[in-house]
Amino acid sequence: MWLILVRFGTVGRGVAESLLGADSGLSAAGFEPRVVAVVDPVVGAVRCEGGFDLATLLGLADAGEPLTDHPGAAPLAGLGVVTITGPGAGRRATGDAVVADLLAVHRSVM
Repeated sequence: MWLILVRFGTVGRGVAESLLGADSGLSAAGFEPRVVAVVDPVVGAVRCEGGFDLATLLGLADAGEPLTDHPGAAPLAGLGVVTITGPGAGRRATGDAVVADLLAVHRSVM
């Protein structure tokens, strides 16, 4: 499943960190998400058709570097966006909650 992270602040980065930490559990469930785009008014809108390496993406964001510096990244244009909201303003999504939500979405589209 391709994922687009809309906003890359507390919630978006929390989702990326949760995906990094839950990779083997998601794969075991037959769910292999790839973050293929990030849309954020601060860090910009970028895409990576092969999927972002999340550790690299988080490192760029933490260092204040452009996300387009990620290998294979390009400015985003022409993609539709579906959003999944986070736990609320200023609260980080927990790994278990993110994984549960993503698996529910995965099962609903299979």
